[in-house]
Amino acid sequence: MGLTEKTGNPLVSVVIPAYNAGPFIEETVGSVLDQTYTDIEVIVCDDGSTDDTVEKIRAMMEKDSRVRLVTQDRGGVSRARNLAIGSARGDFIALLDHDDVWSATKLEKQMPLFNDEKVGLAYCDAFHWLNGRKDTDRVFARVKPFRGRVFGQLLENFFILCQSAVIRRRLLDGMEYVFDPAMEMCEEYDLFLRLALVTDFDYVDEPLVRWRIHGSNDTFLRPELKIVDMNRIIGKLLHSNADLAGEYGRQVESFRKSIRYYQAGLYWKDGRKMKAFAGFFSLAGYRIQSIVLALLSLCISYDTYVSLRYGRK
Repeated sequence: MGLTEKTGNPLVSVVIPAYNAGPFIEETVGSVLDQTYTDIEVIVCDDGSTDDTVEKIRAMMEKDSRVRLVTQDRGGVSRARNLAIGSARGDFIALLDHDDVWSATKLEKQMPLFNDEKVGLAYCDAFHWLNGRKDTDRVFARVKPFRGRVFGQLLENFFILCQSAVIRRRLLDGMEYVFDPAMEMCEEYDLFLRLALVTDFDYVDEPLVRWRIHGSNDTFLRPELKIVDMNRIIGKLLHSNADLAGEYGRQVESFRKSIRYYQAGLYWKDGRKMKAFAGFFSLAGYRIQSIVLALLSLCISYDTYVSLRYGRK
C-alpha cells in the first residue's frame, strides 16, 4: 500500500460484488476504468454466478491489468465485499454495485477531500436511473447530505449511497468484519454508522453516480429483511455504546420509528390492510409520505403499488 510510483497519488481499490451480473458488469467496470483518476485497481468478487459474469470479467482482465477477480460460492453481498476488501492493495476503498455506473470524474472530485486527515469517508450525489430510463431525479433532492461528524443525522436518515462511498482503508483494518455477514439488506448502513462514530464524513454536491433502480433491488420490496437488519443494527449499537441512548435519544427513537415504517409495509405486503393503515398513519409526523401510503394501503394491494411505482408486471 501507499503512493503509486508514476503519479504519487494514493491507490484506490474499487470493490464490486457481482452475482449474475452479465447484463451490467461490462458497463459498470468500464465506468471505473474510464476514471480520470487513474490510480485504481478494480476487484470484482463473483458470488457464485450462474450466468456469463465470470467470463466477461476475465475478458476485461485480459485487456486491462487493473481488473482482478476473486470468487466464492454463493455467500451474499457482505461476504463478497469482505473477500474483495481483504485482497485489496489500496489505501482507500471505493464501493460500487455490479449494476451501477460512475461519472468519469467521480474519484478525481472526491479524492481531494481526503487531504483533510480528519475525513475518513467521502460520498456524493447520484441520479436515479429507473428501469433503464436515465432520470434527472437527484438523491440529494430527497435527502439532505451532511458533513463532519454525522452519526446523529445518519441515525435519523440514511443519506449515503453505498455506490458513492470512498473510505480511508486504515479505518477498516482491525475490524471484526467490515460488512456484517449476518445482514442481507442494511450492511452498508451498519458500516457507515460504525464509521460515523469515529471519523468525519464529507461529500461532493454533484451527481457522480447513476443508481440503477429496476424493481428487484429496492428495499421496500423486501421489508421483512429490512426490519431484521435494522433491529440488529440498533441492538449492536446500544450494546457496544453504553451512553448512546442518552446522548442520541431522539435519533434512536427516530430510527425505531423507521423500523415501524417498514413493519407497516410488511403488513401491507401480507394483505393486513387495517394494520398497515394504522401503522403508516401513526407515523404521519415522522414521514409525510406515511399519510399517502396509509390511504393507498386501504385502496390497492401491495403488488399493485409495486407495479405502479416500478413498472413491474
